[in-house]
Amino acid sequence: MVYVLEMQFMFESENGIWVKGYNNDRIDHEIFPENLELMQYTGLKDKNGKEIYSKDIAECLTNEGLERYVVDWLDELGAWGLFPVGPISKGEFLYSIGADTLEIIGNIYQNPKLLNGK
Repeated sequence: MVYVLEMQFMFESENGIWVKGYNNDRIDHEIFPENLELMQYTGLKDKNGKEIYSKDIAECLTNEGLERYVVDWLDELGAWGLFPVGPISKGEFLYSIGADTLEIIGNIYQNPKLLNGK
């Protein structure tokens, strides 16, 4: 996973995408579209000040107990949403539940086990 600083489409190299970004060290390399998944920043931070991105996994204490959600964009409503991981949860708007009540515990790509096999 890298924070993308710049992208260039490289049509002369079988439609690869050259990505300039950083992780712990600065990285410059070519990525093919089938291996690329962009995670968009929501503009919000969780209760610990951590930035919230699409496909992040968040925990939140609700009336039903500690619940897990996946953050994603709702095209039809033009808003960020929280999609339930467990059977008790119901979908919520990210803004209505309050980002400052959430704790980001991972994302679906690096921490799939947090989805409990779903």
